[in-house]
Amino acid sequence: MNKILIAEDDPVARDIVSSMVETIGQVAILSHNGRHAYETLQVNQDIKLLICDMMMPEMNGKDLVATLRATTTFADLPIIIISSIMGVNDIADLLDLGATLFQPKPINEDLLQKNIRLCLKQGTT
Repeated sequence: MNKILIAEDDPVARDIVSSMVETIGQVAILSHNGRHAYETLQVNQDIKLLICDMMMPEMNGKDLVATLRATTTFADLPIIIISSIMGVNDIADLLDLGATLFQPKPINEDLLQKNIRLCLKQGTT
């Protein structure tokens, strides 16, 4: 059982993703914005994966990815970005910045669970 942090400001989307994570036997830890997610990661360094929305208050997904990748502690943490409002160039920029995968909203449960398993199997943390 792995801890997966879900950074999503929309409570409905956060609950949906949490349910998808728990359905495959993982532990969901919830965060309501990017800054809170970063603080949560600092005190819970056994988190194995971050699932992160792009548009959040206080610290957006892009800033969170950049902040995490700038530290050696989180340089290899797998990050799945979820968003409904992004163009191809934005997605490419995020992947270049260090996001592991991108998944569009609305979330496809099978695809998200497949991507979670892939990230956890890579064992990059």
